Formats: sequence, structure tokens, C-alpha cells
Amino acid sequence: MRSCLRRDPAYGRFPSCARHDSPTIPLSAAGELNFVSLPDALKFVLLLVDDPEKFRREPDLRTFTDTLTRAIAWTRRRQFVRPAGNPVKINVGSGLFVAEGWINIDTSPNAFFAQAPSFLLHYLYPMTGSRHFFSRADYISILKNHTFLFHNAEYGLPFPNESIDYIYSSHFLEHLFREDAFIFLHECFRVLKKNGVLRLCLPDLEHAISLYRIGRKQKALRFFFAERETPYPARHKYLYDFELVKELLGELGFGDIQRCTYREGTVPDLEKLDNRPDETLFVEALK
Repeated sequence: MRSCLRRDPAYGRFPSCARHDSPTIPLSAAGELNFVSLPDALKFVLLLVDDPEKFRREPDLRTFTDTLTRAIAWTRRRQFVRPAGNPVKINVGSGLFVAEGWINIDTSPNAFFAQAPSFLLHYLYPMTGSRHFFSRADYISILKNHTFLFHNAEYGLPFPNESIDYIYSSHFLEHLFREDAFIFLHECFRVLKKNGVLRLCLPDLEHAISLYRIGRKQKALRFFFAERETPYPARHKYLYDFELVKELLGELGFGDIQRCTYREGTVPDLEKLDNRPDETLFVEALK
């Protein structure tokens, strides 16, 4: 029997899990999955290419593009992927912090345009937050040379049961309400193989409280509250300390739940994937 997580599609959250009766897409190499049609790419880029600064100046325009990408992700909510490789490693909410051999799942415009022509990525670059962390050349190289799956993980994970060896997710879970985080982690448990490993990297609630106690109140409050122009999907919905994460994972059947340190653990490629060490809680759990 197929286990399926369902929420009201009107709210855009978890209408279905990976469906075995959905079209399947083989995934084995960078660029094989995430194509984007040239007309779609041109429509998006030409909207802004004449004035990249406009994208950063006008919150309403940023909101429009975020809404557009989420709407496109909704149309792909039933996609189903049979991953190839051994081991199979997925990075959920990856951004551009990626490593070779991983399937990087994200709902950002970056992931949507990952296999667009380089000249379009050249114009897209100044409109993205990635410009603060990566050069233009690195931005284009990362998108062209790694595997990206444009998919909103709020709709579940589009993989078969027990098909994944490692799941890595950094600074994603806090953007879900606790009820939705429970459903997402249920999906992680479903797709992990026996003895598969989940690594979560989260803003550390204990660290935020400690900042408040020593008088760094504005920095502490940024863990809880967003600036006005911050898009709704990017706002924090819930925060965790280790005990709260351990309780949540334990409810779902995960075992050997350990607090880890920066770039230390059993998941591969942590030297490339882990980031923001000062504010992050690192946790690993075994199925």
C-alpha cells in the first residue's frame, strides 16, 4: 500500500507525496533532469534584465518572482524521480551550497534556471542573493556542473520508498511550521534506506536566547522576526534546540540521534556543505 501525505491543495502544502502512478524521470547526471524551455527563461529574465537593480529595490517585484516560482513548483508537485547511483545523496533546500554527486533540491529561481543557457544565467546573477556569496563565474559554474531538481519539498520528496542513503538539509526546516516539519521529516524517513542518515542544520534556539541574555538583543531577534521585505517563504516559522529536534525525530522513529559539530559527522562532503558554524545546530539521525 502506498503511504501518502495529504494536505488541502488550496493551501499549497503537501497535497500528495511521491506518487508511484506519476510520470517518472530518470536522474543520473548533472543537467539530465532540470531542463527549462528557452521561451520560459526569456520571459522571466527579460522582465528584469533592463534594470537588475529594480529587483533589489522593489519588494513587490521580489514577491512577484517568489510567487511565480512557487506557482511553477506547484505544477511540478507530482513529479517522481528514480535516482541512480550508489550511494544516493539528496540535499534539500540546497541553495548553492552543493557538492559533487548530490541531487540538490530547491525551489529558487537558481534551481529553475540551472540548465538554462549561460548567457541567461549571466543576466540572472545580479538579481539573486547568490551575488553576496559567489562570483558570477562561480555562480554559473555551480549551476551548470551540478544536478539540481526544481521542486518544493513542502509537497513531499519525489522519490521511491527506501531509495536514499543520505539526506542533508541546511537552514530549511525552520521555514516550516512544526506540523509541516513533522510531515517533511516523515517523508525523509520514508525515502531513506534502512541505516540511512539524515543530517539537519538549523538555527540554534539556544544560541539565539544566549545572545538576548548577553544584551545582543537585535541580533537575537533576527532569529525570530523578519524584515518587512523578507518574502513569506523565507521567514522563520519555528525554531529548535537539540532537545526539541531530538523529540521530533524520535516521534518519527529515527534512532541514534546525535548532536554534531561543524563539518563533523557520518554524512559525506561536510567540508563543502556545512556553513554558518556560529549560529547553527547540527544534528544527525539514523533510520
